[in-house]
Amino acid sequence: MRHIQTEVQLGNLVLAGTSAGAAIMGEIMIAGGSSGESPNQALVDLTTGLGIIPELLVDQHFHNRNRMARLMSAIAAYPHKLGIGIDEDTCAAFSDRGTFQVLGKGTITVIDAGDLTHTNHPEVDADSMAPLSLHNLRVHVLSQGDRYDYNSRAVLSQ
Repeated sequence: MRHIQTEVQLGNLVLAGTSAGAAIMGEIMIAGGSSGESPNQALVDLTTGLGIIPELLVDQHFHNRNRMARLMSAIAAYPHKLGIGIDEDTCAAFSDRGTFQVLGKGTITVIDAGDLTHTNHPEVDADSMAPLSLHNLRVHVLSQGDRYDYNSRAVLSQ
């Protein structure tokens, strides 16, 4: 696995993934869960990913399956990660400079907890349906052609 990561970082290898293949790119990945509810710990199942782009926590079929609360629940558990929700028929094309560009018909939603001031995640029972608090999240909805720098956590100008 380390060899693959090194080759990707050197620009000698291109990786692509759809659906679960996109979700597995992060160090932590969403392995399952529910849709359309308030953020809560029981809403998302997390496991170890490949760590190709360790800064990210990716969800897929995002708006089509109403997964905003699921991604927010995952980010509450790992607020140092950047949440990326990828719609169907949409691609995040990553460069070796820590940026990605949106390609396709849908959008990519970015959940940035970098300025998070509070979450009750540590106090809530892990199997609880109790709602999670997440204060001061930043949300970006990006469409065709938009670019984002995930190292500086900023939308890049057109």
